[in-house]
Amino acid sequence: MVITFDGDGTLWDFEKVMKYALGKVARIIREKYPHVSISVEEMMEDRDRVAREYSNLSLYEIRRRAFYTTLDRIGIKDDEFAENLFSHYLRFRHEKIILFDDVMPVLKEIKKSHKIGLITNGNTRFERHPIARFFDFAIQSEDVGFSKPDERIFHLAVQKAGTSTIIHVGDSIEEDYLGAKNAGFQAIWLNRKRFPKPDFVEMEIHNLFELLDFTQNFS
Repeated sequence: MVITFDGDGTLWDFEKVMKYALGKVARIIREKYPHVSISVEEMMEDRDRVAREYSNLSLYEIRRRAFYTTLDRIGIKDDEFAENLFSHYLRFRHEKIILFDDVMPVLKEIKKSHKIGLITNGNTRFERHPIARFFDFAIQSEDVGFSKPDERIFHLAVQKAGTSTIIHVGDSIEEDYLGAKNAGFQAIWLNRKRFPKPDFVEMEIHNLFELLDFTQNFS
C-alpha cells in the first residue's frame, strides 16, 4: 500500500507562507515608493483576478503576472521592478515551509509500514526541508506538464510507486478526492476547515491523526 499526499493545504500551510512572502514584497514596494498604499490582502486579490482572467496559465505565470497587475493598479509602470518582485517572492516563498502540527508525527508513523508519495499542483520546493526524507517519490505538476485532477498525474504516481494500490489524501474535493477516485485510487478528503461534507464523499478526515485509523486496515 502506498499513501500519496497533496502538498498545499494538506501538509503545509500555504496561506501562511504566501502571506509571509507577500508581506516581505509589500515592504520592498513601500521602500522604493513610500507614497503608495499596498497591503497583502490587495495583492492576494490581484493574484486571484489574474487567475480568473488567465485560467490557462501555470501557477508560476499567474503569480508572475500578478506583480505586473499590482504595480499597474497602484500607478507604477516598471516592468523590471515587477520581475524583481517576482524573484524576491519566490525566494521568500521557498525559504519558509510551515507544516501543520500533525504532519511530522503522522508521516513518521506511516513510514514504518507504507511507501509515501507527494502529488501536488503547488510549486513549493520542499527537497531541503526535513519532511523530504519521508517521501519515496514526489510529483509536481509544473515538472510534468499536467495538473490534478488530470488522471495522467495519478497514473504517473502508479509508475513511480510500482503499484496501483494507492490511497490519496488531499484537501481539495475536485483536485484530490475526485481526481484520485476517477483515476482508480482510493481517496480520503482532508477537511481541516470542517466544511459540510458532500454526500458523494465516502471517506473524510479532519486532521492527519485520523488517517492512522484508515492506514491500520491496509498493509
